[in-house]
Amino acid sequence: MGKMTIHSKINSMIGTAKPVYFNRVLPVDKKQKELFIAKEFSELQQIKGIPLIEIVNSDDDYAGKPDIFAKLDDKPIGIQLTELKYEHRPKSNNVALSIAEKLLDEILKLSEPEFPVYVDIHSSKDYQNEILTLKKKEIIRLASLISKAIINREFSSSISDFFKNPRPSDLRINPINIPKELNDKIKKITISKIPDGNSTLCPGRRNVFINFRFDIVVTSDVSMESLIADILQKKEKGEASILLVWARDQDFWGEEEEISEIFKRLSEKSSFDYIYIFFFIDAEKLFKPNRKVFMIKEKP
Repeated sequence: MGKMTIHSKINSMIGTAKPVYFNRVLPVDKKQKELFIAKEFSELQQIKGIPLIEIVNSDDDYAGKPDIFAKLDDKPIGIQLTELKYEHRPKSNNVALSIAEKLLDEILKLSEPEFPVYVDIHSSKDYQNEILTLKKKEIIRLASLISKAIINREFSSSISDFFKNPRPSDLRINPINIPKELNDKIKKITISKIPDGNSTLCPGRRNVFINFRFDIVVTSDVSMESLIADILQKKEKGEASILLVWARDQDFWGEEEEISEIFKRLSEKSSFDYIYIFFFIDAEKLFKPNRKVFMIKEKP
């Protein structure tokens, strides 16, 4: 078996903006999304030194036909797009967001901090690729617990303090005591201030931002290789010359180089002339500065 690795969303990022809940940049409609990704890719990547131009949706993208058409050196070229993702991740992310919004509703009925706070929740489902479920009464109890801690200022050191303090071991972790009726599902909660100049991708409003850890996807190198091999097999023998694989970088943060190397190894005999992987963070203000393209294959 390969070594275990964790692909996690970004919990907090240092930046110049005040803490906000970032809006997504990807369109919902499939064709609009594909056109948006292809155009953003073309801003960063030329094909053997030549830019793609006149990028449009295909009228017929079924059965291996291109999703996008463009011109390369005044010649038409087809592009096939596909997303790199684990099937568990979108569902767990949606559930985490739903629970967070319900929690926020209850927390803000009871308390509202004068400065932004980051609520980090560890559950019994963390690192298991399983979905956490909470009943309404459990959400209300959890919200009451968090609100009380906010009012009593039961804070841990902030995330950015770990980068600034020369002795991280001195920094105080102050977990909230979990009551018996919740400890089969909730294992740890810490609350910290979000310092000025920090931002978070976690859902939040009115100065309360919530992170769940159960929507972190745990994989092995073996499963990553299998995922990539499956993508290449499904897209093989299509009519497009370019395969553009895209990925939300908050799901694969820190693993981009390793993923590109696996793609290169598995793509050696691919029928595509060109293969690229395009990583980005699906959040406004973070999207443009964090776009990254890896060239996997270019024909001689």
